[in-house]
Amino acid sequence: YRGPIDFNPDILEQSQNGLRRMRNCKSSLKHLLQAGAEGEMTPEEAKAAEGFDTYRQKFIDAMDDDLNTADAISAVFELVTAINTAAGAKGATKAFAKAAMDVLMELATVLGLLQQEVEEKVEIEPEIQALIDERQAARKAKDFARADEIRDQLKAMGYTSGGAGNKGIMNNLKQLNTEALAYMGDAVFEQYIREMLLRKGIAKPSNLHRAATEYVRAQAQAKAIKTLMGIGKKDGAQDLTPELTEEEQHIVKRGRNHKFNSKAKNADPVTYKWATAFEALVGYLYLSDRGERLAWLMKRAVEIQNGE
Repeated sequence: YRGPIDFNPDILEQSQNGLRRMRNCKSSLKHLLQAGAEGEMTPEEAKAAEGFDTYRQKFIDAMDDDLNTADAISAVFELVTAINTAAGAKGATKAFAKAAMDVLMELATVLGLLQQEVEEKVEIEPEIQALIDERQAARKAKDFARADEIRDQLKAMGYTSGGAGNKGIMNNLKQLNTEALAYMGDAVFEQYIREMLLRKGIAKPSNLHRAATEYVRAQAQAKAIKTLMGIGKKDGAQDLTPELTEEEQHIVKRGRNHKFNSKAKNADPVTYKWATAFEALVGYLYLSDRGERLAWLMKRAVEIQNGE
């Protein structure tokens, strides 16, 4: 506040993307609070949670330094990264989600951030609503077998329960913000790649980072998803065969056609959109709890990137 504010469209866009990143983290934690594993934290989660105090102290030191909000927000971003890394592709326990949510909201509240719930309105189709109503009636009648059957049917259609407090309203993953799906998919795929490389014996951080970049960069992801969509030719000039289901292709097309506010740094706009579409599909399968299909997708993407 002691100097002029650097105010321009690029700064506004960066701020918007940063706020979206925080909101996505909060949204993921809310999901884990409902769907996370029961019981105590895993040793890895406990270690990550202990590190939260480091970011809290960085935040306090920045605010004590003549209200240095820039460094304070940087500490929040570091916290968000730590939370996403710990939750990763394998999810997290409810205990970890609560600890992470508590410290995230503690710091965000000081800055007046994340105080409003930002939810997308989803119009539920009549046949879906009928199934939801039937499931609620079955639960009320203690016909839990039928209720579970309908739940699985809805889940297969891309709808997941939002919890008892939502009175039967379901969250449609197919209509979830594309950037939110891609944000989750980015974290899931990167953890998969890191684990794959570590199992191959690549342990030196610099080598690990260099090797991982070859798989997670936009060009590599775009190549994988276009091949999976059946776009392009084989070596023998034959058309490629699509390897994705109609549902998965729909998610990819929606991700590819999404209008982005941010600009790609190391890729052309078309490649960036294809890469985002790949990440959106990974995020969609992850949030849909389709572990077997997700594992196949990531393994197949790596094979394509390796020229197999």
